Amino acid sequence: MLFSKDFKLHLKALDQMSNQLQLDPLGIINNCDLILKWASLRMFDTNPQSLNKTLEVCLAMLVEMEAQNAKLNDTDVSSFVPYLLLKSGDTKDIVRNLVKKIVSQISICHVPAKIFPLLLDALNTKNSRQKAECLQLADTFLEYFGLNICANPQQSLKTIAGCISERDSNARNAALNCIGTVWRKIGDRTYQMIGNIPPKEKAIQHFV
Repeated sequence: MLFSKDFKLHLKALDQMSNQLQLDPLGIINNCDLILKWASLRMFDTNPQSLNKTLEVCLAMLVEMEAQNAKLNDTDVSSFVPYLLLKSGDTKDIVRNLVKKIVSQISICHVPAKIFPLLLDALNTKNSRQKAECLQLADTFLEYFGLNICANPQQSLKTIAGCISERDSNARNAALNCIGTVWRKIGDRTYQMIGNIPPKEKAIQHFV
């Protein structure tokens, strides 16, 4: 059913998986790698009902993984999260909210420092909504974990600071929030790590 071309069968299979999570979650958890790879494909579908249900089941599976103290491996994350983040730029609130909840849950089932670079990679997009959402997620990670979340703090800050000049106000403000969060933790050293800020972007100083 999952690999049928009929999305109605996808929905039926997802309902069965949802029921299975309540009855015997280990059967689903033990196949999480295959399920997440399948879910990655669904990120390219256009049927909203199928997408919403897929995200809901993924979230329920990850919540159950936390309860069972199960962990995701690097391959699980790298084959799912980049495609999941594409939907952070979706026009529908329900989709964006599910994406944020799933990323938060994945950070419990995996190493947060390995998720953070994927958020920064997702900034390389023309979708301003996706940029804003991923910057908001990055801000949450920085607030909670500090610069320890960055393998290369200087490069990470430069990547984020590069979004300060975005035309979209939401993306711009989200980038400013990230820098402000770092500034509250390490002070003026933030500017030294970022390097030269063009005069136009120096509004950052008013923020912090």
